[in-house]
Amino acid sequence: YIRLMQLIDKKYPQDERGDMLVFLSGMSDIQTLQEAAKQYALETKRWIILPLHSTLSIEDQEKVFDIAPDGVRKCILSTNIAETSVTIDGLRFIIDSGKVKEISYDPKYKMQRLQEFWISRASAEQRKGRAGRTGPGVCFRLYTQ
Repeated sequence: YIRLMQLIDKKYPQDERGDMLVFLSGMSDIQTLQEAAKQYALETKRWIILPLHSTLSIEDQEKVFDIAPDGVRKCILSTNIAETSVTIDGLRFIIDSGKVKEISYDPKYKMQRLQEFWISRASAEQRKGRAGRTGPGVCFRLYTQ
């Protein structure tokens, strides 16, 4: 993920607007990447790192809609909440992990539990469609199929 941020920094001029949305499977992945991405953001002064998931306060969720200062991009780390329920202006880059956590029945333990699955092709297309609504967009998929 950090390498993709570095690639974007090298390939796309700082004065070209465009934020990034990263689809991750859950809050633990978001927290892990948030720490690493914040370190990179501090070094480069080119990124604002923002989490987006259902347990954030409304105030914190609304920060993803703010416009970043000139020369700075937003990096939004999200669960599949951003797949269909919100439209964020200015997204140019999508990074798709290809994973989602869903509640499913575990017959071994005879109970429901949160499990990680690969997303469907329809979900992959939906995620890709989050970028480029107001300009050109690029989707980086971190899986082969």
